[in-house]
Amino acid sequence: MGNGTVISLGQVIVDLTMSVEKIPQPGQDVFADEAGIHVGASYNTLHAVRQMGVDARHAGILGTGPWADTIRRVFESEGIRHVGPTDESVDSGFCVALTDGTAERTFISMRGAEARGDESTFQSVEPADGDVVHISGYTFAHHTGEGLRAFMRRTAPNRRFLALFDPSPVVADIDDETFGEMVEYRPVWSCNEREAVLIAGRLGLPMHQGTFRTLIERMARRLDSALIVRVGKGGAWLARPGARSRARRGIPGPRHRHQRRRRLPCRRAVRRAEPGDGASRGGRNRQRGGRHRGDATGSGHMSFQNRSGEAACHANLIVIMTISWVK
Repeated sequence: MGNGTVISLGQVIVDLTMSVEKIPQPGQDVFADEAGIHVGASYNTLHAVRQMGVDARHAGILGTGPWADTIRRVFESEGIRHVGPTDESVDSGFCVALTDGTAERTFISMRGAEARGDESTFQSVEPADGDVVHISGYTFAHHTGEGLRAFMRRTAPNRRFLALFDPSPVVADIDDETFGEMVEYRPVWSCNEREAVLIAGRLGLPMHQGTFRTLIERMARRLDSALIVRVGKGGAWLARPGARSRARRGIPGPRHRHQRRRRLPCRRAVRRAEPGDGASRGGRNRQRGGRHRGDATGSGHMSFQNRSGEAACHANLIVIMTISWVK
């Protein structure tokens, strides 16, 4: 590896999205208005990397079965290399996401091969100088977290690559020892507002002194590392230890179905904006304010698409900031 390769140690799963008027009650049967199948989670970052012409590799576990085959087809079509283990005993995981008429989202997830790792999962990953390693907090919610901890301990003493940590909502549940190890590892932290508050609490920082901007600056000093806090359509705050934080303008958020979407090429959006909230998690954050359409194309119609263009822009922007701003 090398020459600026981006290596993801996160999970890649398949998202099944459905739009319904109401979430069914126990024993009730309803029909979906729209549905879609999307490769998601850490694939979002890998897709963004490939759009920029950068070498992208996935070091997480893929399974054996229809969901894993779907992921591999997408990887092959986009030039993403899988350099991680293959579990021949189980398929990759998937998530069913139901969006009701009020835009409230309900999730049912099935763990797969990506969650069945151990200390040896990432032992063959050897990032070179100039590489970027993407780490997802969700990994710590599964057995594969043991492999991630082993990777961090092995590479920490002489690390010459850039690590990007997306803590995810599970940062509230990471044990103190692991959280402390991550702080000492000094990755670039990329989180949304809610996660920033959770992290600040774990760092013992006062929540009600000064502005949110000053809180972010205190976080960067305590973490002793660069920090990106995504604030939805507002864009992002960028902070470094000992420096004043900077705000970057966001990209347009989801539109209602009766609104006309103005298509903006992702590369152009990258130059004009900074990331919004939620895309880097494969659509797992609860959202209000507009019915989620996914990529379905009509009532009762099932479509397959790799990912939404807007989510691609979000992930692109995270990678752009990490590689060009932080370095």
